[in-house]
Amino acid sequence: MATNPADTSYFGARKGYESTTIAITMTNSAYNTLMSSGGYIQPIPVGNSSFYRPTSSNEFVIPPTSYGIFDGLRGSKSIIMYPYPH
Repeated sequence: MATNPADTSYFGARKGYESTTIAITMTNSAYNTLMSSGGYIQPIPVGNSSFYRPTSSNEFVIPPTSYGIFDGLRGSKSIIMYPYPH
């Protein structure tokens, strides 16, 4: 998940996908839960894409082992997803 909406198109394009931006809001508790279950923040990797451009944000990485936790937080409305812009 990119932390800046302007960078999300790049994030999808670096893999050659058509992309749609989804905004995600979460409570502090949801963020802390995801971080303690293996989530981390890093600069958006450059990769080997011809679409490279410097980005102004980071990405929040949720490992596959935490997908169930992420889904549970969505179910409890601690994480809300909606199309951007809405």
